[in-house]
Amino acid sequence: MSFVYVKQTEKPEGIIDLLDQIDVELGGKPVFIKPNVVVPASKESGIVTDPHVVKAIIDFFREKGATEFIVGESPGIGQDVQKCFECAGYKFLEKEEGVRLVSLNDGERIEVQWKYGTIRIPEIALKSFYVNVAKLKTHMNTTVTLTMKNQKGLIMDESKKHFHKLGLDEPIAQLAKVVKPDLAIIDGIIGIDGDGPLYSGNKIQSNLLVAGKDILGVDATGARLMEINPLEVEHIRIARELGLGDIDPEILGDAIKKVSIKFTRANEEYFQFQKLYNKRNRYACSMCSNSLYEAIMAVKGNPAYWFKYGPKLAYLIFLKGVNFVSGGNSQLPNKPGKTICFGECTKNFAKENGLDWVPGCPPNPKDILRKL
Repeated sequence: MSFVYVKQTEKPEGIIDLLDQIDVELGGKPVFIKPNVVVPASKESGIVTDPHVVKAIIDFFREKGATEFIVGESPGIGQDVQKCFECAGYKFLEKEEGVRLVSLNDGERIEVQWKYGTIRIPEIALKSFYVNVAKLKTHMNTTVTLTMKNQKGLIMDESKKHFHKLGLDEPIAQLAKVVKPDLAIIDGIIGIDGDGPLYSGNKIQSNLLVAGKDILGVDATGARLMEINPLEVEHIRIARELGLGDIDPEILGDAIKKVSIKFTRANEEYFQFQKLYNKRNRYACSMCSNSLYEAIMAVKGNPAYWFKYGPKLAYLIFLKGVNFVSGGNSQLPNKPGKTICFGECTKNFAKENGLDWVPGCPPNPKDILRKL
């Protein structure tokens, strides 16, 4: 049996109370922290790991004698990691705490064997004391995104694309088999429910922190705190079959039944706004859906864009209908209206079915608007 620690709090430094209960041995290694900083978003958004949770972890390990700290991320495809760190408020860690903020796309990698052949893992994740700090969020393709899903930010862009071509859940579980954090932590002070994990979701003040050594136990606990059965999360179910941890760990601290908060799950068939439909596809990267969101927000927030694109967009959304399709193994939507395919994975599908297509991986939001 493994142990998972839960605390209800709105204070980031509350993570120290959990870490104090866990027996950790650094072995003279540097501390590598992998947050979830997938897009340029503020810590108040609930989309990214709160940098003050990361600071509290650093303070804890500094007291344990650690002298070298690295915070690393490989954000969503097409995103600039330093811009992501800046928007999330991480730069003070570099300026005031002497922490290195690094792009995992640039560091040395070690090739390891896994189910699908070989995969290149950041050397720093394998040779440091590795702390995985995820968010408490729902996900349009994987039901939840917690510490196992957060490890997708360890891999290169080409491998991320390959994950989606494989169906996402199985490779997420298989990755957890070959690289495991020394500590798995969930920052759930602010979460995302509904059509997560990005801007289409809803911010929720969940006031929860979770920590443990068992990545499966931590994720199963995170799901239960969202009042989601962990066995309904495909990658958690697969990880259990692979024997990667304890799906029923002993909970220490606050009891799940007393502090859980019901998260609304994503609509796993469509994202819908009026007569706009974005068909869900687990073979599609969430960055494609994010490009669509950015396109709509650009029209809403920019008068010049509104006059140029707004009337046609409004006509499609409120009157005629418009379907957006992305990802491999795409299917024709069963909703009325215009259909637009976007992203490189739909190129052949669009050609075969005589549909409009927007290139890019992910596509540029302006190109989506132009295609309208």
